[in-house]
Amino acid sequence: MGNLKFQKVTLFEFIIFIHSLQLASGMLIMPSPLATTAGTDGWISIILGWIVTSIIGVFIILMLQKNPNKNFSQILKTYFGKWIGTILFLAYAFYLFFAGFNTLLKATDIVKVWIFPSTPAYQITILLL
Repeated sequence: MGNLKFQKVTLFEFIIFIHSLQLASGMLIMPSPLATTAGTDGWISIILGWIVTSIIGVFIILMLQKNPNKNFSQILKTYFGKWIGTILFLAYAFYLFFAGFNTLLKATDIVKVWIFPSTPAYQITILLL
């Protein structure tokens, strides 16, 4: 293996990455609840969700480009003040924790149903961690 050099992620690469993640998670998690709730109009919510998250992602990238020497927490405190910035950062951290936890549970369910039906769920969860 040669020397790997890590480069910055371009805006286009970021958008493609987010789009790929949303598409993959949408195919695994969304079809049943979305079809139950929205019926045949579910595709509209998928497109709107993609647009909103892409806009938010571009906004975050632009904020990080304007403040290259600061991390996300410091940027929030700069723009929103000490208290509100801290609350927003904690809310974002909790969101990421629960999103990761939910993804872990969904992946455990998929592996248990399709690959290892007789294996206890807690063992699959530990292996996925």
